Amino acid sequence: MPYVQCQVCEEGGRFEHARDVGRIRSNVRKFQKEAFTVWRCPSCGSLHSLEDIDYERYYNGYPMQRQKPDFFTRRLFAARLRQLTARGFEKNCSLIDYGCGNGGFVKWLREKGYARVAGYDPYCEPFADKTPLNETYDFLISQDVLEHAPDPRAMLDGMLRCVGPCGVAVLGSPCADRIRLNDPLDEAGPLHQPYHRHILAQAQLIRLLDMRGFDVFDTETRWYLDTWIPFLNSTFLFQYVLATGGAEDVFFEPIHFGLILRSPRLLAYGLLGRLWNPGKDMTVFARRSQPLG
Repeated sequence: MPYVQCQVCEEGGRFEHARDVGRIRSNVRKFQKEAFTVWRCPSCGSLHSLEDIDYERYYNGYPMQRQKPDFFTRRLFAARLRQLTARGFEKNCSLIDYGCGNGGFVKWLREKGYARVAGYDPYCEPFADKTPLNETYDFLISQDVLEHAPDPRAMLDGMLRCVGPCGVAVLGSPCADRIRLNDPLDEAGPLHQPYHRHILAQAQLIRLLDMRGFDVFDTETRWYLDTWIPFLNSTFLFQYVLATGGAEDVFFEPIHFGLILRSPRLLAYGLLGRLWNPGKDMTVFARRSQPLG
């Protein structure tokens, strides 16, 4: 069934009333010849993919599963850990990474001495066991997961059941507020069709958390991937994707050094991209304020 009604807001804005609609090409090489309809809810501003998809087809060989624990990945994991420790995460705390991909962050934390760490991801066999979901944790982290769900509210309910009394949920996601449907950079980056089914506006995510007994105590509008390390920032990475043909597969392939060296734009963004904050991602930190139901 097409998603003709908003899946995340109480008003249930409808596709036929949307003023902001675009046809967005896939940014995964295998499906680049395909385009998908994305529309903005006229009520809450969240973005939705119109057409339903065959999940098995599109996630078979999904490029993001090829992430390896190289120098850049470890720096990104360190940035995620800093986010957590700044909000009270310590080595004696328990944590679940919901939608952990190939489990890289979970494994890295364990190597750092964080023993009470679990991961769950239905698309990765080593972490597909649902047993960890029967427990509650001091921290739940879910990075770039919620927007993939066909039913974000149901996924949010499942996630939040893992958060113990006074526990903290850390949800990172693209933010619909500043994503433009006519921007090639957003097509190459956060729109990520057909995988990002529902991209929430920040106010709507906060509203959904409040309705579920969580108080949002902090937010960030900069992706954890935006670092001062040269060439490790989102502005450079998505410019690089555009320059190499528009497919995010290049993140997991040999770097085109010649292309970068010949492009003043790529060099500038690679070295100084952290100075720009496109504000197209959000991380929301929320604490359970009501007892578990």
